[in-house]
Amino acid sequence: DQECGTQRTDRVREDVIGELGEQRNRARGCTCVDGFASGGVAVEEPASVAVPQVLLDRPDEFLRTLAMASCLARATFHDPGLRPEQLVEPGCQSTGAVIFLQGDLGAGKTTFARGFLRGYGFRGAVKSPTYTLVEPYEFKYCSIYHFDLYRLSSPEEVAHLGVEEYFTDQTICLVEWPERGRGWLPLPDLTITLSGSGAGREVCWQGHTPKGCKAAERLWQFRRNL
Repeated sequence: DQECGTQRTDRVREDVIGELGEQRNRARGCTCVDGFASGGVAVEEPASVAVPQVLLDRPDEFLRTLAMASCLARATFHDPGLRPEQLVEPGCQSTGAVIFLQGDLGAGKTTFARGFLRGYGFRGAVKSPTYTLVEPYEFKYCSIYHFDLYRLSSPEEVAHLGVEEYFTDQTICLVEWPERGRGWLPLPDLTITLSGSGAGREVCWQGHTPKGCKAAERLWQFRRNL
C-alpha cells in the first residue's frame, strides 16, 4: 500500500526519554525515524523521504488552506470520529503533537496555523507570534502553542523560552521556522511544508513518529472531503 507515495514501515524503534522499546507501526504513507526523542533536545534529524502532497488551486487557496489545516486539527483529535463543527466550545481532547510548519515567507504558515485553531473551534484572532515568539491558546481540554522563531538570532535562544513547559505529551505545538531552533527543539511528530506554485499553493506532509504517522494517515483520508 503506497497510497501516499512512500513506503510502509512496519517496525520502528522507539526511544522515549532514554528507554528503548519496539512497537508495531501500521501508518500508511509514512516513514518513521529510526529512533526519536520525546521532549528535550532533538538528537536526530527526521528521515528524508518522499511525501504526499495536495495542490490548493487558485483563487480559493486561502480558504482551502484553512480547510486543509482544519483537517489536520481533526487528525489530532483523540476521538477521530469527532468533527470540528460538532465542538460546542473551543478545544477537545487531543493526541498531542509537535508540528513543524515549513515554507518561505508568504507561503501560508500563519494561515495554516489559523485554520488549525479553527479546527479546534477557536474563532478569535490568530496573529503571527513573530515578536512574542509564542502565542498560547489554552482551552479546557487541551492547549495549543503557536511558535514563530523567525527572529531568533541563534538556536540557543530557544532555551530561554522554557521549552519544557510547552512541549509535553498532552500539548500541541505548531512551530513556524523550526530550522531557526535546530538542535534545541524536540523532534517533530509531523512536518507540514507549504510552497507556492503557478497553479496555487502546495501542501506536503510527513510523519516522523508513530503518533505523527497516524495523524498523517488520517489527514490523507480527511482531505478527500475538501
